Amino acid sequence: MAEKGWLSRAAKELDSTISKVGVTSVEIEISLSNFNQRLAKVDEVQSAIESLTDLAEIDKEVASAADYREQVTEIRKTAYLALEKMKQAKASRPTVPVSQVDPGRRGNEVEHDHVSLRAEANSVPSHPKSATRLPKLQLPKFAGNIVEWQAFWDQFEAVVHNSDIPPVNKFAYLQALLEGDAKRCIQGLSPTARHYSVACDLLKERYGKPEKIIFAHIQALLNLSPPQSKGRLTLPVLWNMQDELLAHVRSLESLGISGEKYGFFLTPVILSRLPQDIRMEWAREGEGKESDLDFLLQLVELVTKVLLKYSQEPLFISGLQDGIDIPGRH
Repeated sequence: MAEKGWLSRAAKELDSTISKVGVTSVEIEISLSNFNQRLAKVDEVQSAIESLTDLAEIDKEVASAADYREQVTEIRKTAYLALEKMKQAKASRPTVPVSQVDPGRRGNEVEHDHVSLRAEANSVPSHPKSATRLPKLQLPKFAGNIVEWQAFWDQFEAVVHNSDIPPVNKFAYLQALLEGDAKRCIQGLSPTARHYSVACDLLKERYGKPEKIIFAHIQALLNLSPPQSKGRLTLPVLWNMQDELLAHVRSLESLGISGEKYGFFLTPVILSRLPQDIRMEWAREGEGKESDLDFLLQLVELVTKVLLKYSQEPLFISGLQDGIDIPGRH
């Protein structure tokens, strides 16, 4: 698009202005203002392009636009650093009447200050594109399952929301990652900077309230089906069950619902979803630990380790009682 050409020219002009011997802060600010106006125009056009781009191609389009923007805005960082350096130099320089300064010396000082300014501005540590780059992350999609919200938002916030790309680009990323009910939640909002914040607020209101997330995790625990193993447990069955249980328990802990405080409630809920073999073992070894969630989770982990030790063959847990060292057993 033509706007990119104008922005590239504005970037070259800004670079030339900063490099000029004896440049003043006013000259840099004028060139910087022109650059920012061109950049805003590019962002506006890019937003329109993204609103017309198919969802299948949106990731590629946004990535390309972000790469170009990152390249072209490097000179703006240098300009701001140069202006800041000028302000610091002016503040630290003692006030001397112009009539008392030799004209030749004034010219030399101006030139020296500029050379030093440019060198120091460019000496600020940067991360050039030639440096080692992390692989691109595949962000998870979100379809409206409340128990998945926090994990989705934490990753989106770290990678996209807290980045310095324009809000319209962030909105494009957000729309591309939403599906189902979550996508319908923000349906009808045009991709603008103002609507991006509105979209985030709508999603947080529907899916991000702690009490809703806590309820969803408890409901998910209650809906777990105990493995129907007819008295036998295999390693894959226990692994899957343990992973699912721990995922909910950790999420609840992050929301302040820990086993230490709420074990009296969580322990019977989780116990009711475990296979009969583990419930029987807990009944033998769990006297006085009815509210000890850590003990119950350790028991599940221990049974898993026993199965792993004896390979993946089905085992009767009841036949291993003498060989299991249960924490707290006397």
